[in-house]
Amino acid sequence: MFSESARLQKEDGGLEQKDRIIRSKNIAEALRTKVSQHQVEELTQEYKELEDIFKNLSDKVGGSSPMNETALIGAIRILNFPNPLEIIDKLKDIGLLKDYKPAKNKDGNDEKRYHIPDLYLHGLKFIRQGPN
Repeated sequence: MFSESARLQKEDGGLEQKDRIIRSKNIAEALRTKVSQHQVEELTQEYKELEDIFKNLSDKVGGSSPMNETALIGAIRILNFPNPLEIIDKLKDIGLLKDYKPAKNKDGNDEKRYHIPDLYLHGLKFIRQGPN
């Protein structure tokens, strides 16, 4: 991530800065454009059985993070995985999903939600949804 950030900073003409080594905007851009995709490619190689999740989950769950558990379970079922809760646990174990604060559903009950860490967010074709 830092080599890509430094490359972006060099292109940006910012290497002569004295107050910081790399601008935060260049780190964020490196994460968004290259690093996240590379991390997802590595996960795909390591967890081939989850490749369909990595490639298609965004389209099936609405493309934004955080997401509620009901939508996530439905998306995993659409992708033909027989036990969605096991898949969610596995995605949490490998660091692809993190628990997020619950939200009220249409019945007024708290519903579990998950978010995707920035390291994987753009590589999975998700966007970060604002706080709610």
